[in-house]
Order: sequence, then C-alpha cells, then structure tokens
Amino acid sequence: LNADLGNFISTIYDQRFSSEKSHTRETALWLASLSNYDSNCYTLEPSVLANARHFLMAVLQVFSGKSEHAPLFRGPETDLPCEPRTTTHHLASLTLIKLKADIYKAKFSTYEAQVQLEAEFAVSLVTLLQNCAPQCSIFVVTPHRFQRETVKRRMQAIALNVLPGSVMVETVERLQGSEADFVICLFSSLHPSPSDLNFLLERRRLNVAISRTKMLCIILSSEQVLNPTAHILANEEVIKGYDFLKAYERRSWTWEFLADSKLLQ
Repeated sequence: LNADLGNFISTIYDQRFSSEKSHTRETALWLASLSNYDSNCYTLEPSVLANARHFLMAVLQVFSGKSEHAPLFRGPETDLPCEPRTTTHHLASLTLIKLKADIYKAKFSTYEAQVQLEAEFAVSLVTLLQNCAPQCSIFVVTPHRFQRETVKRRMQAIALNVLPGSVMVETVERLQGSEADFVICLFSSLHPSPSDLNFLLERRRLNVAISRTKMLCIILSSEQVLNPTAHILANEEVIKGYDFLKAYERRSWTWEFLADSKLLQ
C-alpha cells in the first residue's frame, strides 16, 4: 500500500499500518502516456471518456508534484503522510469522483439509466488504465450484481481486449482476500432509498472495497450518498459506515463529474 492508503485503512484498526513500498513514481510514468491517447479507439460516450481522461491526467499532476496544474481537482482536507523517498512525487492514492446531475433529471431518471452511466464511467477508466498500464491489475467493485453485469456487458460491447485475470468486475464479497493495482468502486445513487443507503453505507463493505487497492483507489459516489438525510443516520451501523466514507472524502483528491442530462434518459 502507498502510505496514504495504509494510513486511512488503519483508522479502524488498533494498530497502524506501515507502508513498505511506494508506487508514486511508477504510477506517474504510466499515466503520462495518456497525453497521447487516441479517443477514437473505442465507441464510448465521448463526454464521459473525456472526463475520465481529464480526471486521470489530474491524478498524474498530483503524483508528479504539480497539483497547481490541476485546479479542478480539490485536495484533501486532512493532512496526509508525506512521500518518504522523494520530494518530486506526491501521494494521491485516495480519489473520489462525485457524480452530479441536474436535480430535475436526476429525480426522474431510472435506476437502470443511473447504473448505465456509472458503468460508462467505469469502463472508460478501465479502458484508459489498460491503455497506459497494461501490465497492471484492475478491479471494478460493485455493491450489486446488476451493476456488475452492466459493466461486463459494456466491456463486451466495445470489444475491450484484456489479458486474462488483469481486469475483474465483481461484487465486494467475491473480491475479499484479493488485491489489485487500481480499484474502481461504484458507490453512487442519485435518489437512493433508505434500504439502498443502509446497504451502501455498511463499513465492512466499504473497507473491503477500498483495502483491495495497492496503488490508486477511485470511488465513484454522489452527493445523495455522501450527505444523506438525517433520518438515515439513526442506525448505529450505518453511522459507522458513513463516518468511514466521510473520512475517506476528507483524505481524498476530489473530482466532480456533471453528467449530461441526455445520459440519464
């Protein structure tokens, strides 16, 4: 684990984790190749693919110690551990993409449309990461089986060629005990029900998803999950999960994605 990942995960354990290896330099080198990426290679939604690429280029700027060149990338609110071996590469292993949408469109969008949008962003990220770091492993973590199947179908539809075992799309439970270089966690909802939030805000599930990461964790979430109504937080277990997710948010580099309304129709 990079030090910022280990520091965060250890917040719910009695003992602090000690980072044995840093991946900042390698990650920066791999992401740098995206500057020459041909966006016409795959039939992905152009606005989503472009946003995913801009996000990863912003991650590159932070890893390279040039966060001032990524003004749309909001830095952590909490002080993070320093990169011990270099002053030219910084830690940015915890990232958060906030999905935003027009309130009216979000209110009347279907669950299926939201999942498809989430899947489009996830597959765009997988495509870009595979392009710049084909030797690395990627997990796409989904709370629900429907999300998992939607992501898999989208990958098949664009004929994304992946090496056997290099990309896994699975529910949280099936990934327990495994790890990957890049982990993409799909924890968004534009109008979640109380039962949805109780499920998403389970601390064990969040911890398992995030702690699969070796280099870069990307959580895709939404304002409705990150700041639910007060009555949702009446359950003690939900409060634990909520506090854990908010602690992640405070430590993360945050990117906002305003979805085109046509993508939610």
